[in-house]
Amino acid sequence: MKHNTIVILTAAAAALALCGCQRDSLIPADSSIRYEVSIADIATKGTLVNNNDNNDYSDIALVSALSPFYVAAYNGTSPVFTTSSLDPANVETVKYTSGSWTMQNTYFWPQSTVLKFFAYGNLPEDENTSVEITYAGQTLTHAMLSDVADQKDILLGYYQGRGVNGSTAKIRFQHPLTSVFFKVGDMEDEVITSITLSGLGASGTVTMDTDGIIGDWDVDDYNAKSSQSDDEGLDVDETTNVIGDPFILIPQDLATNKVKLKVKYLSGITLETTIGSGEWKSQRTNWYTL
Repeated sequence: MKHNTIVILTAAAAALALCGCQRDSLIPADSSIRYEVSIADIATKGTLVNNNDNNDYSDIALVSALSPFYVAAYNGTSPVFTTSSLDPANVETVKYTSGSWTMQNTYFWPQSTVLKFFAYGNLPEDENTSVEITYAGQTLTHAMLSDVADQKDILLGYYQGRGVNGSTAKIRFQHPLTSVFFKVGDMEDEVITSITLSGLGASGTVTMDTDGIIGDWDVDDYNAKSSQSDDEGLDVDETTNVIGDPFILIPQDLATNKVKLKVKYLSGITLETTIGSGEWKSQRTNWYTL
């Protein structure tokens, strides 16, 4: 990955493979749901399953193998998963159990029918973040969490296909949020104890449409603050010079919204500046060198 100081860089998107099906008495049992998981490399926080024959795990992943993701499927305008009568989106939970991703209930591919799948995962445990799904797509509502440690790289996924000869539904997960990393330059013996961003997009909504395309964010306001700190100094990766954890934020135009950066040092020095140009886009990693 190439990058320049104070320049936004492109990050890889993630992909997750999922099998999906609906119960149908005319379909043999070997056409029931099966799951695979594959993830494209991306430098962000979290633990995701790495796709290999040994079911090994890698730190370059976004969803823990121990954490479920959630999926809804539609046959035209009709939901495929109808067992959860209290859930209008008919969403099923997919868990990693005994070496494979499975649902509690079994579904089968309808004959000669194209199904559309929508999925999401890695939502923060916060009542102000939710996903609503219909046959026309899914909408994410998200309020940014101020503590960097609580922020997660939310995933939205999509697949459209036909179940033929036990084929799988390979859901490709995308990143509706953006990530901001900081690196340290030549600082001699200076130790950074906190990094704070203010004037951030506080909350908003974004939609993945019926073709699996993530649209533009509708941001409510820009009054949020996000920070990370450690009285003894934030950790610095000796190989990459990345300091602390990445900020996982709502995408926003920095030319319109002037984000302020404050850095505090163990020596007592505080430095402030404005990040007033560029754009933090969804599915992108943004690098800045201090």
